[in-house]
Amino acid sequence: MKTRVLSSISLILTLVLCLLFLGTKGGVILISIVVFFAQRELYQLLEKTGFHPCSQLGLGCGIFTILGAYFLPDIFPNSFAKNSIDAGTIMLLASICIIGLSVLRKTSDHAPIPRFIPTIFGVLYIPFMFQFCFPLVKYFEQSGQAYMGLYLGFWVIAVAKSSDIGGLIIGNHFGRNKLLPHVSPQKTWEGAIGGVILSVIVSLLFVTLLSSSLPETFTPLLAGCLALPIAVTAIISDLLESLIKRQAKEKDSGILIPGFGGMLDLVDSLLLSFPVGFLLLKYIVIPSPI
Repeated sequence: MKTRVLSSISLILTLVLCLLFLGTKGGVILISIVVFFAQRELYQLLEKTGFHPCSQLGLGCGIFTILGAYFLPDIFPNSFAKNSIDAGTIMLLASICIIGLSVLRKTSDHAPIPRFIPTIFGVLYIPFMFQFCFPLVKYFEQSGQAYMGLYLGFWVIAVAKSSDIGGLIIGNHFGRNKLLPHVSPQKTWEGAIGGVILSVIVSLLFVTLLSSSLPETFTPLLAGCLALPIAVTAIISDLLESLIKRQAKEKDSGILIPGFGGMLDLVDSLLLSFPVGFLLLKYIVIPSPI
């Protein structure tokens, strides 16, 4: 537990310092590094389950997708890629075409499906999901309030990771009834409920303390309500990674981060939380269309 706490503090400080000294573009570079290592670990797990992803090509397309989602709207501001979601979708479609053509040309060693499907899955499940943290930042950058988009992104991360922390603490002390023992033997219903409750509390505190730096429509009561679907999604996202690890017969996705395991172990709860958080904020909190 101590190692995990120290690793968490180090990672948070790294992110904060990166944003302070390098701005949002520095944060994008840091996210790209996180995405690269998480996607690489996913491919390694998939290889152990019997798939044969084109790892190097998939990783290249992943970086292509995450960087394109942020920078393409700046390069072509009045084109078909004028916002991050459109740009990220274009990058994903281009990646599918590139990977598809590569697999079609090299099918002698393995059947095409065990190469094509997991490679595309790696790009879709990690870089494409992560790029949903960009649209809010880009939206508020246009009005000179980039910090507001960053705070909303931090809110999603805080809510999702609180679900993890609450599940771990409550589950270890009070967990009795297994949630899905065939997927993750350590997770319990008590831990899941505790995680959701902690997410709601953290959401309320976050918005209350930073109310002057957030949209006026984002009230603490609304924040508490919106924390519920994000917390539940975080649990599901975590369980999906546990399913892949169990299939691969691995406890952790890697050994990169002391106390956590791999990079994928660290960010697994965010993979579905980012798109869910974006949609909730876009349609319920943000007063004008993104």
